[in-house]
Amino acid sequence: MVLALACALTFGQVGDAAPREDEALAFARTLLAEQDPYRAITELKRFAFLRGGPAALHAHLLIGQVYAKGRMVDASRFHLDRVIAVQEPRTATAARLLSLENVCVTRLLSGNCAEAIAELPDDTPLGLKDHYSRYFGVLMGSAPLPQKPPDTFDALDRLTVERAQLPLQRPWLAGVLSAVLPGAGQVYNGRLLDASLAFVLTGATVAGTVALLARPQPEWGFGIPLGLLALVFYTGNIVNAVGDAFRLNEQTYAAFAKKLEAEAWPKLGLTVGPNGGSFTLTVALGAQAPRTVVESAP
Repeated sequence: MVLALACALTFGQVGDAAPREDEALAFARTLLAEQDPYRAITELKRFAFLRGGPAALHAHLLIGQVYAKGRMVDASRFHLDRVIAVQEPRTATAARLLSLENVCVTRLLSGNCAEAIAELPDDTPLGLKDHYSRYFGVLMGSAPLPQKPPDTFDALDRLTVERAQLPLQRPWLAGVLSAVLPGAGQVYNGRLLDASLAFVLTGATVAGTVALLARPQPEWGFGIPLGLLALVFYTGNIVNAVGDAFRLNEQTYAAFAKKLEAEAWPKLGLTVGPNGGSFTLTVALGAQAPRTVVESAP
């Protein structure tokens, strides 16, 4: 009797039945709804360990999605790759689609993104493989301009045209302008304060150097160091103009990438059944209502 009571106390179950695995899954969903993803992941891992089989795969799908939303790429890919390795067609397709968030948005590695899209089955429902391929082409600037009337454009067609018309700076032109007239490249970049500093500092040191060395008795001791300083300012003015042009272009690309993601990146939604034995993956494009991409049988 004492031994039985000790065992019951050890497991915290005096007079109660052991908790069912589906209760753990329900608790994980509650934690997710309460914006407590890390505790939810712990519950999902426990559920997957206890349940096994297809339910465990579906739990790993959900874990991978939660990690992806938290921008934890490596952890997300670890769980999604476990699902893909089982080679069950439906869950593998769902895992591949969910993993695209990691390599095409969170951690944009152009080679990995293109490779991940290519690994999608050609018969991926709703034409998603083609959509992802077009999305990547627009992002990289390799998508051809649409050859059809503008009133028939979809979101990606419109963004393809916008991508081609981005107001980008020409770093080489900024450098040439600053080489000809210090500060001119900064004016071209819209950096008026930098332009003023470059013009004044370079102009003052050059003028001072000329004044010191053009005297009947040149003051080499002051003129040479000042000339070297003028050279530093002149070179720095050119480097600054070129660097600013590149930075402005990076900001323009980053702003466009955010807009592209907001308007054309497929929004995936994963629902796991009450006992973990089924799942449904939906997708929403733009303002469209979510549609089912892939689901398992109960």
